[in-house]
Amino acid sequence: MKQTLSVGALSALPGKKAQGLVPVPGTGFEIPVTIINGADDGPVVGIVSGLHGSEYTCIETTIRLGDELTPEKVKGAVVIVHPANVTGFFKRLEYVVPEDGKNLNRVFPGDPKGTMSEKLAYFLTEEVIRKSTAFIDLHGGDIHEDLQNYALYAANGSDEVTRISKGAAECTGLRLICASAQQGHSMYEAAANGAPGVLIEMGGKGLWNDEEVEQFCAKIRNVLKYFGALPGEAQKYACVFVENKTSFAAKHTGCWYPCIKPAQIVKKGQKIGEVRDLFGNLLSEYFAEKDGDVIFVLSALSVKEGAGIALTADI
Repeated sequence: MKQTLSVGALSALPGKKAQGLVPVPGTGFEIPVTIINGADDGPVVGIVSGLHGSEYTCIETTIRLGDELTPEKVKGAVVIVHPANVTGFFKRLEYVVPEDGKNLNRVFPGDPKGTMSEKLAYFLTEEVIRKSTAFIDLHGGDIHEDLQNYALYAANGSDEVTRISKGAAECTGLRLICASAQQGHSMYEAAANGAPGVLIEMGGKGLWNDEEVEQFCAKIRNVLKYFGALPGEAQKYACVFVENKTSFAAKHTGCWYPCIKPAQIVKKGQKIGEVRDLFGNLLSEYFAEKDGDVIFVLSALSVKEGAGIALTADI
């Protein structure tokens, strides 16, 4: 028999939809949640956006999906958090939760007695991830990130969970698909709990537009079909699967001058950029360590020592 579904203090009866700001225990703030609880049994798909508060395309996508989806359309249930990092969203911060300066998508499964990020991660783990039979984590390039749209699938679960996760990534329609088994990620925690997961990255540089949001919504609808939460047959697309990635970090604090763009193919030994000081003097140069497909390039002029400047998929 179909059951009432709850996220914290918010509940939706079978065949009902509930929306509200849900208090996160021990934090003093609330996060926006939508529960669409279909009348019939089926999967419970958790969707989280805005773990990084300035990734606007994915946040607007989940706001629209929360408004659009109804219990009449959904089989099982869909739970949407939009966004998770509310204070980071309103402060327009890259990556971190402002109260503790931590990257929320590096601290899962969290800690109910920890810092703000850890408490929020724990709440999302207990109230969304562990109640889900499938999981979708939505991201995009942050304020300082220029990236090609791509997807990752959870590769840390059982063979069956990995197979289903990989299939979900094929339904995104994105060309580049990467395996991910990074501990601390929300998707890693979902797969560890038996829920197949996919992470989708679209947009960047602190920008968003209607066309890209609608494209993002269409991809999520297709993935929801794949998981069985929406009627119809999901479409799978041709894509390139990548197992490994290479990241580049700045060796000096200064000004960053890239020589590459997202989706560009680089050859081993090709220059990808350089860092100069505030007088224009060269501090360091950076070269591709192997052939790669450029995923991300730092779009900001300023860079601190140790900060990421580029990411490539090994090909």
